[in-house]
Amino acid sequence: MKSKVIKSILFYTGIALIVLFMVIPVYILFRISFAVPSEVLTSHPKFLITKFDFRHWEQVFKSGNLWPPPS
Repeated sequence: MKSKVIKSILFYTGIALIVLFMVIPVYILFRISFAVPSEVLTSHPKFLITKFDFRHWEQVFKSGNLWPPPS
């Protein structure tokens, strides 16, 4: 009984670590694309976004350099 509990704890801990390793890089990309440059380009950037900036995405959509969807 005790070994089953330990195995399940280790299993779910491993799953949680794998999920973190997969989600954190996606979050960092999201953060870089929506954060103010002064927050990102520091020696010790914060983990959470405090100021959102949509100017980057506005420039991307206005540039017209988006690829058309495949037909």
